[in-house]
Amino acid sequence: MKKKKILLIDDQEDFIMLMKERIEYWGYKFCSANSGALGIKALALKPDLVILDLIMPVMDGLTTLKKIREIDKDIPVFMLTSHEDFDVVKEAEKLGVTVFIFKLTIEPNLRTLLAGALKE
Repeated sequence: MKKKKILLIDDQEDFIMLMKERIEYWGYKFCSANSGALGIKALALKPDLVILDLIMPVMDGLTTLKKIREIDKDIPVFMLTSHEDFDVVKEAEKLGVTVFIFKLTIEPNLRTLLAGALKE
């Protein structure tokens, strides 16, 4: 069975390394990009799911999500944030975000959410 590929788009290198370790341990392939622009280019790798940080310099998560949706309307996108801004949550929902995750709760929830979104 082919391993599902997860693309993480986040500007924090420490977080990328932590998530790489976790996601690979859970049995998924992992790829990453440290900016929205590089994340858009990384869609060429054909990930099965994108995990996207909201707050990034130059191209924020909402702008990146808009561009992802122009390329692929159906790919599941999990959006991460450390801030509770319900206007942003509503905007992300309009753009078709699959789920919004607060970074403080990521560890206990992410594995279950990945399996559900990837239908495993």
